[in-house]
Amino acid sequence: MNIVDRILEAIAFVLFFALAVVLVVVALGWDPTPTLVTWLPRLAMETTARWLTGALGLFFLVLGVYFLTRATSGGAGEGAVPVTTEPGPLGDVRVSLRAVESLVYRVVRQERGVRDSEVKLRHHPEGLSIGVHLVVEPDVPIPSLSGMLQRRIAEYVHETAGIPVTEVRVLVRNVSRPPRAERTAGTPRS
Repeated sequence: MNIVDRILEAIAFVLFFALAVVLVVVALGWDPTPTLVTWLPRLAMETTARWLTGALGLFFLVLGVYFLTRATSGGAGEGAVPVTTEPGPLGDVRVSLRAVESLVYRVVRQERGVRDSEVKLRHHPEGLSIGVHLVVEPDVPIPSLSGMLQRRIAEYVHETAGIPVTEVRVLVRNVSRPPRAERTAGTPRS
């Protein structure tokens, strides 16, 4: 996220916070009618106030369109953010975060004992930080599984995409229940 995004999000946060405060105060019994009756005619009559109101309205419109296009464009996962750039004889080579995410999922899917996974990536100037959230099968040695996954993910991403991996964090979210057939196999039927 660049500095322009952060500034625009801060402005949007302040506006939504102010709107929320006004709505809560109105819900608690404040009557905004006297304030609006004196304030709105000034906005309509004074030229400076009309220009300011128009500029503010245009700014809000552009801000809304900006956030709408950002929300519908798919974000960094769709290839909008290059992770690395290697100069080549014919041009630059860029690897998107979506491509790296696919590489990590490939490594995790090959590992026995993992039922479900979620990958989170963060690009830093010194490399890539990878977070992997797992749901593992019962009776899987979690320390050895997570250590092996950390090594394999870092090596595979570095070898395949040429991106240095600064860290691989593994979080085991849950241990899944065994399949129904395994649970009922040991219990006699009546």
